Amino acid sequence: MATAPQLAATIDDTIAKGAHVIIVRLDHVSFIDSAGLGTLLKGADRCAANGGELSVEGATPVVERLLKVAGVAERLCRKPDEQI
Repeated sequence: MATAPQLAATIDDTIAKGAHVIIVRLDHVSFIDSAGLGTLLKGADRCAANGGELSVEGATPVVERLLKVAGVAERLCRKPDEQI
């Protein structure tokens, strides 16, 4: 299912409403493709440009591996002990 456009719209709307911290829960995501990764990275860039942060949490093992293989896990995944 192509949900990257919906995610992008939600991120944009959330930033427009003044949010500085966005946490995207990936508990129910079984696969993420390049469009999804690009959407998350663009959202992270937009948050950072506004002094904020976008991160992901709860990635399934398959999605976590994809994030690591793509080289974006360090950028998008907060460590469990990090404070917002």
